Amino acid sequence: MINVFRPLFTSQSETQAPVPIINETVYNQTTIHEENDYDGHFEFLGGRYCSKYLTSESLNRDVSVKPIHSHNDYWRYAPLTEALGAGAQSIEADIWYFPENYTLQATAVETAEETERRKEDPESNPLRLKSFNDSSIYVGHNQIFLEPENTLDKLYFDKLFEILSYSNPEMKYVDTTKEALPLLEETKSKFGVFYNSPETPLYLWLDFKTDANETYKVLQKSLQRFIENDYLAYYDTTTQTYHEGPIILTITGNIPWGLIEQETKRYVFVDVPLADFGKLDIDERVLQRYAQLGKVASGSMEEIIGTKEFIKNSRLDKFNEDASIMLEQVFDKVHAYGLKSRIWGDADFPSYIKEGHWKNLYELGSDFLNTDDVYDVAYL
Repeated sequence: MINVFRPLFTSQSETQAPVPIINETVYNQTTIHEENDYDGHFEFLGGRYCSKYLTSESLNRDVSVKPIHSHNDYWRYAPLTEALGAGAQSIEADIWYFPENYTLQATAVETAEETERRKEDPESNPLRLKSFNDSSIYVGHNQIFLEPENTLDKLYFDKLFEILSYSNPEMKYVDTTKEALPLLEETKSKFGVFYNSPETPLYLWLDFKTDANETYKVLQKSLQRFIENDYLAYYDTTTQTYHEGPIILTITGNIPWGLIEQETKRYVFVDVPLADFGKLDIDERVLQRYAQLGKVASGSMEEIIGTKEFIKNSRLDKFNEDASIMLEQVFDKVHAYGLKSRIWGDADFPSYIKEGHWKNLYELGSDFLNTDDVYDVAYL
C-alpha cells in the first residue's frame, strides 16, 4: 500500500481538485478552517476526498462501514479521523482527569541543543515541564507520557461535533413567506459520521483511567452540546425505551456504576463483562441489568475460553473445536439480550495467526474486531 501525503487546503477561500486515489487509500494533511483553528497545525485526516470542511464525505465517502474496533485510537497518526477514514464503526480512547493542577518534569538528560537554546532564551523549557489543569480531560495510555495539548475535546469531541453539525444543518428558504417544506425531507433522526450509511451509529468508548465519579462529572459538561443537539443515543428509564443517535457512548475501565444507574436519561452506556454470559450459574437478573445499562459486552480472549485453550489457540490460525464452541455460545447469548460483543487480548503475532483469528471471530458471530491497526482489518 502506498501512503500519499497531500495538503487539501490552507484556508476556507481556497479550492482544489480532488486528490487522486492510489491503491485505494490516500492519507491527507490539512489545516482546518481559519489560521488559528486547531492551533494552525497540519492535521492528518485519513480521508479520501477534498473538502473545505471536516465532513463525513471528506473522511469516508465510498468506504463501507466495517465491524472494526480501533483500540488505543489515540496512537494513530490522526486520532478519530484515521479510523473513520477506514470505516471503523467503533473507536476507543483512554482518558484521564486530575482534580488538582500539577506539573510534570521529565527526568531525561538535557541535550546539547537544549543547553544552547537555554543560553539564548532563558525562558525556554529545558526541563521539559508539562502542566496539567483541573478543567480538562486528557487522552493517553500512560500518565507519564500524557501531553497537555492532547485533550478529549481537541482530539475527539470538537471534531465529532464539527462532522455532525455539517451533516445536520438547518435549512430555510431565504423568502420566509414561503410555506413550502425545505428542500430536503424533514426527519427526526440525525445523520451520523458515515457518508455511505448516515443512519449507522458510531460506537465511541472512553476508558476511564482515573477516579470514576470525578471523571464522569467533568465529562458530563463536555457532553452537553451533544445532548442539546440530539447527537447521543440514550436510554429512558422512565419509559424503558432506547432512543437512537449518531453516537453510542460507552464507558469502560473505572465505571461510575452508581451515578449512571441513578440517571433518568442515560446518555452513556457501560461496558458489561462478556465473560459473565458464558457462566452457567449466572443469575438471569444480572444479565437483564447488563442489557439495560450497556450496548456492548467485552472481555479478554483468555477470560472467555480459559487459560489452557488460550495458550493452545494462540499458536493456531483457526480456533479449535472446543474454543469455537465456547465463543459461539457466548456470542449467541449476548445477542439474545440485545447486546453486541467484542473480544480483546487475543494473539497478535505472527500476522497470519492474528488475521486468521479475526476472520474466525467474525464467522463465529463477534460484532467488533479489536485492533491497534485499523487498516490491517479493513483489508482482510
